[in-house]
Amino acid sequence: MVSGLTLTGGGAGVLSLFRQMGLTSRAIATNQQRIASGLRINAAKDDPAGLVQSQILRAELSGANERIASLTHQSNLFNTAEAALGEVSDLLLSIRESVVAAQGSLSAAELAAEQDNVNTTLDAIDAISENTAFGRQDLLNGGSGILVSASNSKLLDIQIRSLRL
Repeated sequence: MVSGLTLTGGGAGVLSLFRQMGLTSRAIATNQQRIASGLRINAAKDDPAGLVQSQILRAELSGANERIASLTHQSNLFNTAEAALGEVSDLLLSIRESVVAAQGSLSAAELAAEQDNVNTTLDAIDAISENTAFGRQDLLNGGSGILVSASNSKLLDIQIRSLRL
């Protein structure tokens, strides 16, 4: 007698019933685990080849996510440098206008005022180059490996000497 029932027909039927109940119980547990994790493969016994393939794909996805994060970081760095260089470009155009204006017939006082304007603009360029950073990395003061030099006699002859990233 099992749980108040009388079984007839021998022990083979009972064993088959318990075996089927065990298989069903394991199938339910496996399905619950898949539902809970959201994964079809939770262990090597579920699908050994599929597990290996999924691990390879996860590693590739992780690498791709790291590359995306790195590219985003580099893009933001270059955008910061580009904005600062745009300001420097505008200031250099201002200096050029002062130089062109100084070539005309100006009095000594007007020439001194233009020179003061150029000096002030150069100080602003120096301030931008010293204070432009991305995180803790200086971008325009030579700390990044980007070296820019300009000849004093040829203000418009600017060359990049080296670039180290």
